[in-house]
Amino acid sequence: MLLVNKEQELTIQGATKNDKRTLRRLVVDFFLSGTILYKRSANWTLLYCVDEQEAKGIMEEVH
Repeated sequence: MLLVNKEQELTIQGATKNDKRTLRRLVVDFFLSGTILYKRSANWTLLYCVDEQEAKGIMEEVH
């Protein structure tokens, strides 16, 4: 389980050393602003991350 505290520090419960190393490589592409998660694109544009329900709503609105 991943936990992020108010200081935006990441805590990993029950993770091995290899798990932590892998996670560090993956999180480089993400940015947390308050409670909003963004993914950095190749040109450094911040992409707003949404859950499945929000994604379906956006797709219905666009189409």
